[in-house]
Amino acid sequence: MSFYIGGLGVVSFRSPLSDVASLFVDDDGVRSLVALLIFFIVFIVLAHLTNPSENSFRAYLTEQSFRQHLSRLDENIDDARNLQRDSHHFTNRASVSLRTPRHVFHTFGIFTIAAMLPVSPKTDKTDPLSTSFVSDTWFIGAFGRWWRAGPFEPWCPDMVTLPSDEESSSSGIVAVRTTDCKFSFRNRFPLFEHPSVLAALARRLLGRSRGTPPRLRNRERTAQYQSSSARSSTPPPLPKSATLPLHSIRTSQSSISLPTEQRTVASAFVPCDASSPRFAEVQHQIAISKSAVIELRAQLSDCQASAKRSHSTLQADADALRERKRQEDLAKQKVKAQTKSLDDAKRNAESLRKEAERKLKAACGARDEANNRIDFLDKEIERLQRRLEEDRAFLKDNVDMVSKVQKEAEDELQRKKREVKVAEDVVAALILRTKELEAKLASRREKLAFLREQT
Repeated sequence: MSFYIGGLGVVSFRSPLSDVASLFVDDDGVRSLVALLIFFIVFIVLAHLTNPSENSFRAYLTEQSFRQHLSRLDENIDDARNLQRDSHHFTNRASVSLRTPRHVFHTFGIFTIAAMLPVSPKTDKTDPLSTSFVSDTWFIGAFGRWWRAGPFEPWCPDMVTLPSDEESSSSGIVAVRTTDCKFSFRNRFPLFEHPSVLAALARRLLGRSRGTPPRLRNRERTAQYQSSSARSSTPPPLPKSATLPLHSIRTSQSSISLPTEQRTVASAFVPCDASSPRFAEVQHQIAISKSAVIELRAQLSDCQASAKRSHSTLQADADALRERKRQEDLAKQKVKAQTKSLDDAKRNAESLRKEAERKLKAACGARDEANNRIDFLDKEIERLQRRLEEDRAFLKDNVDMVSKVQKEAEDELQRKKREVKVAEDVVAALILRTKELEAKLASRREKLAFLREQT
């Protein structure tokens, strides 16, 4: 589509191709070129953002199958009164069976191509009952929508199905369901009134609807498969505008009731000729059922093979991841132990550094104090030396005065010594007197205490 729009843009130029170079010189041409370039960029971005996914393709196939089924229901309702035309029906209720075949899904960025591949070449595609089974067709999707491009040529499936696509093809079985066979047209086909025939047909129908085969994993979307959950076994929902009258108009019980004699006769087994057209129709139905069973078995084998390959690949990936995680855990533990030892060494070095800084600070303080003390003592020595020199000079100049002063000082000292000796004698006498008084006071206190005890 982008090529078509680009071609229309080129054709829409009014000037011939020889004058295209003049557009780059003219301002209007430059603006037009820039606008066209912006348009293409926006177009490609929108196409990339709205590129439909595989889930939307399944929803599109489901919607088309339902629409085709509803169109057949409308045709059956119009001819509901024609009993000869519907002689091979076994129920009066609508049954829906959606089976999308294996498909190849290719994404090209701005658009997507999906191809429906045939599984069993024996499937009768001209039968009206298998018209809802879409195969040998390819679709193109862009801008969130899907369009049917057309059928395959005989050589197309071999080119589309590459060796890499054999593993990436997905099984699109949505559901296979049957309706109840409570009411049957006994008056139309007496052969199906026999219990053994009915039981065989019920087992055949229920065998086709006893579960859906496992889904194949699309290897082109491995990253999306790991992050998204498994696909539901039920078909995607229809749009709001679609209606689905799955039930036909029930006829009353009295309308299909038979007389007593007729029911007793119909309950007996009626042999049918092999050349009968009804018997041929039954054989045709059985052949279709067998082809469908073969097809489902082929899909089941493909699913099982893909599941085994996926399981082996995932198991190998899981083992590799476990081994890598174990190695990473060992490396983390080793790094953690080394980090812990480095932290301990760092703390020890920090404590030693603080202790050394404290000792250095104390030594610096002691050194400063010693320097100050040395300076003070040097100054004191200098002062004493100056004073000594002054005293020597004074003594040398005043020898007589010094001797007189010295004699007076000695006399004064002798006098003070005598006074001190007299004072010591007085103190000794006072001490003796004090001891005598204390002795008398003690005796008087004893007497006083004795007198108090007597009184």
